[in-house]
Amino acid sequence: MTDSLFLGVVGGNGSGKTTLCKYFESKGFTRISLSSVVRNHVKALGLKEERDTLISHANSLKATHGLDYFARRCLNRVQEQGLNKVVFDSIRHHLELEFLKSAGVKMIGIEVPIELRYERIQSRKNQTDDVTFEQFLAQDKKESDGQSSGQNLSETYTACDFFIRNDSDLLNLETQANNLLKQFKLEHS
Repeated sequence: MTDSLFLGVVGGNGSGKTTLCKYFESKGFTRISLSSVVRNHVKALGLKEERDTLISHANSLKATHGLDYFARRCLNRVQEQGLNKVVFDSIRHHLELEFLKSAGVKMIGIEVPIELRYERIQSRKNQTDDVTFEQFLAQDKKESDGQSSGQNLSETYTACDFFIRNDSDLLNLETQANNLLKQFKLEHS
């Protein structure tokens, strides 16, 4: 379809992925989170959605079904529902990114200093955010450098097509996102 546009968002914990996705939702996109696959799995097992539990089960699912499993499940959902404006959230491995890129998804990386990301997770107070700065650093390192077999954010991030620096306010983030949408619209004209 010529009017379809698929976007993907890559960034570390607290980088503003969900905030960016919500902005795209306000522009008519449907948000599909790859992490919903593992969250639903953990809920079905009756476990708490703690970050280490989610990572452990995500790694197990990916070891069983392949490192692009979450991306395949989510893209199938998009195709089954016939969606044509989608933003994919929580892309954490380069094989997920490559699979989605092969389906025409444009990838956006979000860059934010780690100290600011920690401040943000402490402010939002999600169930997975109750960690010390040292725990946050250890989790970030594990997710970034491939120590967690189902995640390699550093490699994934560098393969993005476009980048946004989210170290200012919401208006700045939305302005950058809007500029990208204008660019994508010109590409489709």
